[in-house]
Amino acid sequence: MKLKYVLTTTLANQEDKVVETEYIDFLETNNDKFTHIEFTDEKVMNCIIDICSDEVKITYANQFLHMKKNEFIENKLKISETGFISIDTYLIKVIINKDEISFTYDLLQNKNIIVRNTATLLFKND
Repeated sequence: MKLKYVLTTTLANQEDKVVETEYIDFLETNNDKFTHIEFTDEKVMNCIIDICSDEVKITYANQFLHMKKNEFIENKLKISETGFISIDTYLIKVIINKDEISFTYDLLQNKNIIVRNTATLLFKND
């Protein structure tokens, strides 16, 4: 199996693909309630996703986001080696099936939506 990672951003009602990989190799394991997925994209960025029906933890491009469905969760985004900004995540929906895993979430400051993202993992047999 291989996966394709697609990150789509919606800003001012306009959708834009921010990241899209080719189909690449990945590792998948299950631990407790989470499906754990790891891959490295063409830019040698490592991605780790722990996902279940109501929670997502993602590490990608030296950032970490924690999200829970229908909850505001405070996260810190790195803007430099020593600087960061506080940002909230709000997980809207999670889809998990054999062909696709996707999750949609908002990034917010002071409860105001900055951007809405949908991350999608598409799976195919070699």
